[in-house]
Amino acid sequence: MFYIDPLYLILVGPPFLLTFWAQLRVHTTFSMFSRMPSTVELTGAEVARLILRKNSIHDVEVEEGTGRVWSVYHLRRKLLCLSPNIYHDRSLTSMGVAAHEAAHAIQHAHGYGALRIRQGIAPAAILGSNLAILLFLVGVILGALNLVKAGGIAFFLMVSFQVITLPVELNASKRARLLLTRYGLVSSPELEGVDQVLSAAAWTYVAAALMGIFQLFSLRSGLIGAKPRNR
Repeated sequence: MFYIDPLYLILVGPPFLLTFWAQLRVHTTFSMFSRMPSTVELTGAEVARLILRKNSIHDVEVEEGTGRVWSVYHLRRKLLCLSPNIYHDRSLTSMGVAAHEAAHAIQHAHGYGALRIRQGIAPAAILGSNLAILLFLVGVILGALNLVKAGGIAFFLMVSFQVITLPVELNASKRARLLLTRYGLVSSPELEGVDQVLSAAAWTYVAAALMGIFQLFSLRSGLIGAKPRNR
């Protein structure tokens, strides 16, 4: 029988609130600075292409995504995909996000260590994210300890991916800030806005990593599991 220690419900509060706050901050910050046009009047797509060109990266395509998809850099395809609002807008939000994704392409080109590690464990982490809960619950229902353990391993891989993602994203944000400054794309007042955009996005990764670590700790310590802890 599946078991949740009442202590878990108390301890899960802070990481859950942090995750909620991070998502709310992204929404409000991105909305605020999407209404502030940049003085250079470049779209997100133009900013990304300029940064790639300045860094002698000519094999990465910059394309517009569909719907409200998040902007992302695809390593295997060498494709920088920007959501429609980021791709077309000339706002501080667009500049910050576009520079951040272009920084991922620079990380890739330079063989940034943390990015290589994340890419190496990505297939196992994706598989783990899809199977972890299923294996764990089936193991609990059937009383199969091996399946429960397999679910725990799958969840560990997923959390490992979230943890290694954190330095990758923080480094990309740091690079983005330096790149925008180096190429004269932002003024000092505008840089403060871009910093807020990048900081808001970074907190979502911090929250995801902390929540994953907490969930893993809960599994390992018996706060949630197949049966009550021995008292």
